[in-house]
Amino acid sequence: MVTFGSAQLMAWVGLYLWPFLRILALFMAAPVFSDKAVPMRVKLGLGIAFAVVLAPTLPSQPSLTTDTAQLFSLVLQQVSIGLLQGFAVRLTMAGVEMAGELIGLQMGFSFGGFFDAQGSGDSTAVGSWLGVIAMLMFLAMNGHLLMIDTLAESFRLFPVGGEVLSLHDLQGVLARGGEMFRLALQLALPFIAILLTVNLALGVMVRVAPQLNLMSVGMPATITVGFAALYILLPYLQRPITQALEQGMSGLVR
Repeated sequence: MVTFGSAQLMAWVGLYLWPFLRILALFMAAPVFSDKAVPMRVKLGLGIAFAVVLAPTLPSQPSLTTDTAQLFSLVLQQVSIGLLQGFAVRLTMAGVEMAGELIGLQMGFSFGGFFDAQGSGDSTAVGSWLGVIAMLMFLAMNGHLLMIDTLAESFRLFPVGGEVLSLHDLQGVLARGGEMFRLALQLALPFIAILLTVNLALGVMVRVAPQLNLMSVGMPATITVGFAALYILLPYLQRPITQALEQGMSGLVR
């Protein structure tokens, strides 16, 4: 008769529990997985499936302990690492959406904002559209699979029960905050320059012909030029967005 001891049972539970917690925390913050359109049951099912697949390939995991303080610290460690990895990629997406907000502001779309259910706040059409473009690029480059691969690598660099993440370890993630603003400005600067030129030209026209209605002429002109600039310059946005996504996925394990 086959019997199982409590120590063996605790070892088996720990083998799959720690990857499952880290993966589930990643799903809470990472793009695509954290989308509200994805049901919680699907996230749990994917978390269990990934944990079952990854567990045999990972370094040996500590057994489940009955010490409450130690158990709480281990759970907190797994959740924090998964959240930080997902948050690093999410900051890149936020940078792209911020660029869209800046472009939409220059085009005059700030008057037509709408409620974004995903971000739980107001958004413009250009910001949401660039966010969708970045999401499609993320899926096209197999970013969802690269995140899981990076998460598996994190078990080697940050083993379960190892040292708590230090400030030096978090520098890659903390730098994502500055990179978010840099990426937003890098993507939006050409459009801002073009639309600023259009606004200066409209200002000169109003000074020359004061009877010209700026609202009836300026708004359609800036929107038309903005859409034309988006159509022409959109292919050139692929490279900086792709590079930013790759850096964001490896921000914690470099």
